Amino acid sequence: MENYRRAYHSGSWYTNKREVLKTKIEESFKSANVQKQNVKAAICPHAGYDYSLETNSHVYASIDVENVKNIFILGPNHHIYNKGFLFPRVEKYETPFGFLQINKQIISDIIKGDTHNLYNFIDPDDDEEEHSIEMQLPLIKYIIKDKDIKIVPIYVGSIGNDLEKIDLFANPLKKYFQDQRNLFLFSSDFCHYGPRFRFTNILQKYSDAFIFKQIENMDKDAVNIISHHDLTGFVDYLNETHNTICGSNPIKIMLNLLQHYSASVSTKLMHYSQSNHAKSRSDSSVSYAGVITTVN
Repeated sequence: MENYRRAYHSGSWYTNKREVLKTKIEESFKSANVQKQNVKAAICPHAGYDYSLETNSHVYASIDVENVKNIFILGPNHHIYNKGFLFPRVEKYETPFGFLQINKQIISDIIKGDTHNLYNFIDPDDDEEEHSIEMQLPLIKYIIKDKDIKIVPIYVGSIGNDLEKIDLFANPLKKYFQDQRNLFLFSSDFCHYGPRFRFTNILQKYSDAFIFKQIENMDKDAVNIISHHDLTGFVDYLNETHNTICGSNPIKIMLNLLQHYSASVSTKLMHYSQSNHAKSRSDSSVSYAGVITTVN
């Protein structure tokens, strides 16, 4: 078995040409025009860069990695169904800018301490097929350059809505979240609207003349709940709206970790966009929200 995961979606979801990608990210960061901040956690979209790079740039250009030692990346699984969390088996992940080393010691420590069998390993083929974490990797490598920063990729499966169970899943990560040298990224798109996603029913309270504005109202309601670190409110929101937020499980973990975090933090929306402005129920679109949590 090769000891690394290939940049499987390069050449399709984003260019595999290093200099072209570098220029594209540079220009997008410049357009974002944001200041670097002490970011503890962030929600980042994972669509193709033609759709999501603008929103993601507002997040990644804000991150100061000067004191970061590890970057945890929690993403959902679109390719396979799993319960609990899955770690990669490989040693490193490939990007057009070079490799990202995985902190195998942290993974080993979490697995050894896992008395509830919540954590396992993902098959390398399934790891490559899944895109939610890969779409973060070129941006991570771009901002860390050659710094000695390792990554801890975690595929988050179905964890349900029971608050005690969510807390059980989050427990092994809490000591790492408390460490100011660790950055946590939560990979998620927001509303997937249209027949192809089997979601067209938006609650009346989000009513607007245009469907794309209804979607935005619904998504920003979720962001508002997230900004208050309200896990119970977020679970209630999902049950009420059925909003198709594909990274809702990673976000549940994020909110649990923030509720137990010792430092004072603030969470805010940096950028919001949609792949298409849906104007009829036959249209489709995906929403992207870039959210950061900074230490006050």
